[in-house]
Amino acid sequence: MPRLSNQLSRTELIEHRRTISKKRPSLPAKASKSFTIMYQAFRAAFEYADGDEARFSQALDQFAQPRSHVTQTYTAGKQQRTIRITATAKPELDHKRYAQALLALAEQLSEERMVKDARGSHY
Repeated sequence: MPRLSNQLSRTELIEHRRTISKKRPSLPAKASKSFTIMYQAFRAAFEYADGDEARFSQALDQFAQPRSHVTQTYTAGKQQRTIRITATAKPELDHKRYAQALLALAEQLSEERMVKDARGSHY
């Protein structure tokens, strides 16, 4: 059974990245594209919420993609049955790094807003 990434040493992580990069050369570009979409959703939600946590969560929900699933219908005797299979991922989150990233993003957005407000007051 493979180990989780937080159980690997730095050397093992680098070697794993090299192996994956050889097997799936388009993966970094796909990850970058996904991050850009996620960042845009975060920015839009942040601006929409204007400090209101509930509005922020609500706005993020609007960007959430429905989970992919497979549905199979079959007949059992005289009854028709449906099976729905949905993938669920529950990775272990590094809360400290996530919080640092969100704080850095909030600081950047705040600075951008101040610059925008300052420009608006001069016109």
